[in-house]
Amino acid sequence: MKFIQFTIILTLFCINVLTGQSYKGPLFEKCKLTDPSEVDKCNKKEMLQFIQQEILSQYGDVKKSDVMNNIILTFDVKKDGSVSNVSLMEKTQSRMFVTSAMLNIGVKNIPSFIGNEGLSIRYLYPRTPTESQDENLITISPLQVEIFKVVEKMPKFPGCAFEHDARECSNKKLDKYIDKNLVYPKEAIDNKIEGTVVVQFIVNEDGLITNAEIKKDIGFGCGQAALDVIESMNDMSERWTPGAQRTRIVPVLITKSIEFKLNKKQLKKD
Repeated sequence: MKFIQFTIILTLFCINVLTGQSYKGPLFEKCKLTDPSEVDKCNKKEMLQFIQQEILSQYGDVKKSDVMNNIILTFDVKKDGSVSNVSLMEKTQSRMFVTSAMLNIGVKNIPSFIGNEGLSIRYLYPRTPTESQDENLITISPLQVEIFKVVEKMPKFPGCAFEHDARECSNKKLDKYIDKNLVYPKEAIDNKIEGTVVVQFIVNEDGLITNAEIKKDIGFGCGQAALDVIESMNDMSERWTPGAQRTRIVPVLITKSIEFKLNKKQLKKD
């Protein structure tokens, strides 16, 4: 009896996991008027049309040989319908990726897109010209956002994208920016407060600073001052270059120590 109950629970769990992997609900204006049982098919047909017109058309025939390899197109769609992380991969029969490169192509926002969450799109390109290019070759699933601490290409401070040692350049420019823009709180000066505040923040896929928070504070307004200078980077004329892992642009968590040290004039002040 216990075995039967366990089997039923396990089956229900598997069903929930599998059904949770695909997006439910209309993604396009046209699909809102579709019979509920046909919404998934409508989503995929509209997405396939977008792929053919806006992505595949920009690099022509992706089949460069007659070898029967699987070619996979993947990209992300944000809530506003903008497309990012367009990647093309060719998989050999030995299951090894032989090519994988982020495509530098201009992709417009998806027209009439009404999705309310980020999506991950996977398109298995037909292996031969005679294969049908239908919606069954598309997988639409919720975008799983993973925050990275270390990636192959770390985020770069503005002006460091083409430097030989981009990480060192970014560290120096960030320190210089903080030194120039950090406002020492009057309360901390009056109480002769010195020390180090530790702040964590995320450089997201758009190069913006998000989720800044204090991890170590010394009080007297210093923590907020540290947050203010970090968040002020969103007002710079140029954004950070986001980090990348393999072919995907990803959000990266950065930990930064900010030192508060009084100068001689401030120390002598009564």
